[in-house]
Amino acid sequence: MSERFRLNCKRLLMGAACGLAMLVLASGQARAGTLEIVISSGATTYDILDGSPLDQNMGMNGITVQGGVVGNPGPLVFPDFVIVGLSASTNNPGAANPTGAILTVTGDIIRSTGGGTQSITITVTDTDYMLPTGSKVLTSNSSSTFTNVTANDTHTFTSWYNPSNTASARDVSSGMIKYTATGAQTQSNSIPIPLMVPAGSQSTYGLTNDTVLTMAGSTTGAEMGFSGGTTVLGTAVIPEPASLAIMLPALPVVIMGWFRHRKARATSAN
Repeated sequence: MSERFRLNCKRLLMGAACGLAMLVLASGQARAGTLEIVISSGATTYDILDGSPLDQNMGMNGITVQGGVVGNPGPLVFPDFVIVGLSASTNNPGAANPTGAILTVTGDIIRSTGGGTQSITITVTDTDYMLPTGSKVLTSNSSSTFTNVTANDTHTFTSWYNPSNTASARDVSSGMIKYTATGAQTQSNSIPIPLMVPAGSQSTYGLTNDTVLTMAGSTTGAEMGFSGGTTVLGTAVIPEPASLAIMLPALPVVIMGWFRHRKARATSAN
């Protein structure tokens, strides 16, 4: 009996040790940061967290907000804009090269009123990235499509690497990408080579990006579809600029998907 008791205790302790090891492993892989979108036109601001009631994406590391149409704006109601579509994604805690850490934003917004020029800002942020390790470089890219947009209206996109690991921090910037409307009925915008700057070697860090759309009043429904990507790579293996540029054609495809989605919603609404 004594030998059997000792054997059962040994098995119990081994099982407990295995279970504890699994818990430690799971906690080491736990997602501590929280993806967040803050969209503001001044007096009106929405703060949308991953998994919050405004997020239609049921998984982690992605936010999708229900869009609207003119006359039926959906859950995000602004005095001068209709949010046709808005989403953000991240691969937090990041990955080794050649993928790196990625934070993206995609959207489609209509200026729904006349009057003077108004701006709307979309900030996407996340913390607790851990990969890639070692020295890092920050890259930034963006594209957009303007429809019925007044000449001199603008779309800007800026990325930040944050060794402070604080939500919405703006520590090390990639520099601003800026597109200015020519007044053409349809205008596509993209940069041929993503911006790239040294970022540092902090082991745990955050990322932030800002999209700012500035649009004059419109009676024709001026519209900006946009996307932007913030990426951190390890400096051990950095793709050539031509390789990075290969990623850019995918961004307008996403934007056109939002346009098709908007048109389908507008048709069903009518």
